[in-house]
Amino acid sequence: MPNVDYLTEQAAGHTFECFVRQQMGYRCGCQSRAETKDDVNHPAHYNLHPSGVECIQVTEHMSFCLGNAVKYIWRAGLKSPDAIKDLQKAVWYLNREMNRLRRVQKDNAEEHGDAPSSAED
Repeated sequence: MPNVDYLTEQAAGHTFECFVRQQMGYRCGCQSRAETKDDVNHPAHYNLHPSGVECIQVTEHMSFCLGNAVKYIWRAGLKSPDAIKDLQKAVWYLNREMNRLRRVQKDNAEEHGDAPSSAED
């Protein structure tokens, strides 16, 4: 049986789930301890995902617009109480990314002589 005093000392201010995540090498995302609050480097609304993963760890591997869409979905209702507004912003970024991809596809088609005829535009 583990030393309960040791576990209690290590997990002070965290839930048991947070403690287990920390022991496995993951961030807990818990904002209950003062030293974990860092609004510049690790804002709470990016650290509260149940996975313990910080949003930027995922979005830094995406295009700007896709990353922002994921960011707004990730934090929907966490940074502000208006989850719908966050999701509307995500849709805005998704639409912008789709328009960008359409332009790229069109440019690639024209470059390779596969451009649609003017009647198809």
